[in-house]
Amino acid sequence: MIILGVDPGNKGAMALYDGKDITVIDMPIIKAKARGNEIVWSQLADDFIKLEFYVADHAFIEKVGAMPGQGVVSMFKFGYAAGGVRGILVANQIPVTLVTPPVWKKFQGLIGFTKKAKSAASRARASDLFPSQCDLFKRVKDDGRAEAALIAHYGYHKLLGDKQ
Repeated sequence: MIILGVDPGNKGAMALYDGKDITVIDMPIIKAKARGNEIVWSQLADDFIKLEFYVADHAFIEKVGAMPGQGVVSMFKFGYAAGGVRGILVANQIPVTLVTPPVWKKFQGLIGFTKKAKSAASRARASDLFPSQCDLFKRVKDDGRAEAALIAHYGYHKLLGDKQ
């Protein structure tokens, strides 16, 4: 069974997990002066095909929602990104399950961290689960990679019926 985990958004990533190894791609972004960063959809679709992410049996996408203090424009862009990723998955006939952050984070033992500590905790957990690929998660800005990997790991075990 091969599971795809997705942390949507400009700082997000996609991770393919087969129960042993993890392959991760960052969301390709371009800096747009007037509108801020945007995902380069053609590049994401190319990476999806080139790295054979279409072999996924199922995808788990973090279910996004409005956050306190987040502006309307940034929230729209975040939702747009999640919808764009879902479109790529649907076009490749990959079943999708949306999972809220509290659900997958509880499974991974990541509940109760402050916003500042959340990134480090996610990266540490991903490094523990995938020690041979811990270099993927070593930088502060790699928290999207870590979260995509953790979502994929959660989805894999959820479909197996593991409660861990």
